[in-house]
Amino acid sequence: MMQLLDAGGYPVLTDHKRQADDSNPQGYWEWEEIRSLHRNAAVLEAADGMAVKVVTPLLSHLPRHHRYHIIFMRRPVRDIALSQHRMRYGCTPSEGILSESADLLSKHLNQCWQYLDRLPHKEVLEINFVDVLSDPSSCCQTLQTFLKSRCKLETQRMISIVRPELNHGAEGV
Repeated sequence: MMQLLDAGGYPVLTDHKRQADDSNPQGYWEWEEIRSLHRNAAVLEAADGMAVKVVTPLLSHLPRHHRYHIIFMRRPVRDIALSQHRMRYGCTPSEGILSESADLLSKHLNQCWQYLDRLPHKEVLEINFVDVLSDPSSCCQTLQTFLKSRCKLETQRMISIVRPELNHGAEGV
C-alpha cells in the first residue's frame, strides 16, 4: 500500500532503514519512529498529512484526539501466518503451527477492529490485498475516492507497479 500511495503521488513517511530482503524484495516502507507510538504519541506530529505504515499491534495506541484516514490492508490470516513464519524461521510451518498462528492472528485482528470501531475522528477504508493484485485498477480508483479531498492520485502509475508474482500466499500449503 505504501508503494501504491508513493507511486500515486501521495506523501509517504518512510526512512527505508529496513532494507529489502527475500521476504519483501520491494522493501518494507516503514518509518522506525512510529514503533515508539505506544510510549510517545507525539511522534505522530512528524507524520501530519503523510501516509505512515502502522502495524496492527500499534493501532490501539493511536491517540483518540487526532483525525485519521486509515487504509486497512486485509489479507487472509493463513497467508499472514505463513509469511511471518517463513520470514522468522526460513521454512514452512507444520499445519498445526500454521492453524494455531492463524487463530491467534484472527483474534488479534478482531481486537484491532474493536478498537477502530471505538476510535473517533476516523475514516477507515478496508482494502483486500488479493484484490489489489487481481484488480489493481479498481483498488486504485477506490483509493482515489477515499483520498479525494487530500490528493489527486496518479492511478495509472500506481497500477503499473503492482507485482502479483510477489504474493507469498498460502497456496500449496
